[in-house]
Amino acid sequence: MTLYSLAVTFPYLRMVRGPGVEETNILNLAPLHVQVRDHCHAVIDNPDLLIAEDASFKIATMDGEEWEDTEALLAVHKLQSLGQLPHLRTATVAFFEGALITWIRFSAEFAPGGVIDQLSATERELAWMPSTNDLNEGALGAYRVYMRNKPSSTLLNYNAHAVIRKNDTLTFMDTVYTEEDYAYARKVARKWDADGRERKRRAAQAAFEKKLAEMRREKAEEAQRKLQERQTRLQNAQIAQLEQVDSFTVALLDEQLDKLREIFKDDQVPLKSHRGKKAAKITLLKAALQRHSARESIPDATYYPQEDNIAECWTQDGDELEREMEFETECP
Repeated sequence: MTLYSLAVTFPYLRMVRGPGVEETNILNLAPLHVQVRDHCHAVIDNPDLLIAEDASFKIATMDGEEWEDTEALLAVHKLQSLGQLPHLRTATVAFFEGALITWIRFSAEFAPGGVIDQLSATERELAWMPSTNDLNEGALGAYRVYMRNKPSSTLLNYNAHAVIRKNDTLTFMDTVYTEEDYAYARKVARKWDADGRERKRRAAQAAFEKKLAEMRREKAEEAQRKLQERQTRLQNAQIAQLEQVDSFTVALLDEQLDKLREIFKDDQVPLKSHRGKKAAKITLLKAALQRHSARESIPDATYYPQEDNIAECWTQDGDELEREMEFETECP
């Protein structure tokens, strides 16, 4: 939440409600909402934009301005360096993925080819609306209370009740309306009730929620597939000999360390994001192989992986899953 606020929330608020934007027309903010989605994608693809020790506000914040709260960012980095945020990368990616879905839903009216996108500059000016919802604070809460008390009512009915209470509309009607005006208003109301607007709105909402559920299911299936592929690869990898380590590439070093950490439960092997560069990984692997050799030399001891406690997290590369499993030693 802290990282998201620094990267997206505060920059977005500066753009839509900061000094000098009081006359901003919300209908002209389509490019801004595209920028929000693009920035979320950028962090999802490379969370180091925010979690790296040398993270720069110039590329990490959506508007390229300085951090709103530098101390908050430093606090997160400090906790990460102390190992108190082992799943920070995973949590950051997951949070921005969820935010991206919400932004897409909330800014659907700005989509390319939509009604707003097709408006001319003149039409947008004629339909000017403020860039914030300050004038409508509390309207959503009032709507929730209304629908709780009248669950069978419709959004159209609520809007009618809300509008008539604004700007002395009811007083105006009592003063000016004739019987013909009331008859016409009733005719229009019946027409709107009969054309299925509420049914269409609910159908569209249901279709969107179904699509969202399908996206989440596909994402979960893809994550499970990658997890299974990773486990198979690590199970098939052969434990290296100590004298081979110096000639290994970084990829082979990580594979060996992953196997020793996840398959043989060597908790002294750190997560991939905390292993340092190649020289440090060579040192880690040599120490891990020595520990593994010592365990293997213990008679009558067998290590079995248990599948019932799995914690998944994305590795530093972001395209694999790391799996931590409990192991137990069984002695006859």
